[in-house]
Amino acid sequence: EQFGERFQRPIWLDTLLAEGRKGRKSGKGFYLYHEDKKRPDAQLRDVVGMAHAASNPDQYSEETIAQGCVLLMLNEACRCLDEGIIQSPQDGDIGAVYGIGFPPFLGGPFQYMDQIGADDIVTQMTHFASLFGERFSPCEGLVRRAERNETFY
Repeated sequence: EQFGERFQRPIWLDTLLAEGRKGRKSGKGFYLYHEDKKRPDAQLRDVVGMAHAASNPDQYSEETIAQGCVLLMLNEACRCLDEGIIQSPQDGDIGAVYGIGFPPFLGGPFQYMDQIGADDIVTQMTHFASLFGERFSPCEGLVRRAERNETFY
């Protein structure tokens, strides 16, 4: 509740849980799992009430959804550093790679942000905020780094 809209659970998550979609352990979640293989579930959009996406597939493409998830994570990583939750970008990168499975070839969220550039991330987040709401607004730390052309490393 302290974080407001930033961490508000999506309404459709309750639908997923009510249908028993708990990921690998139930054999279905965002994907269908069978014999250690996963495949996208064609019915997922209907389950989560996103049937309207069919009329505007670009807005809800897999790429758009993945990009939105990454942008939110990058924003929170920057907040964690600026609020002293982590001590350094290195700590954040190591924690993300080993803790949540951030792709190691990207180096971690802070190295990834340095590769892309804070200005580009702010531009992407501002665009997403205009489409999907305030929770995609870039945090002050990202905006400041973009304005000053600063990096994390």
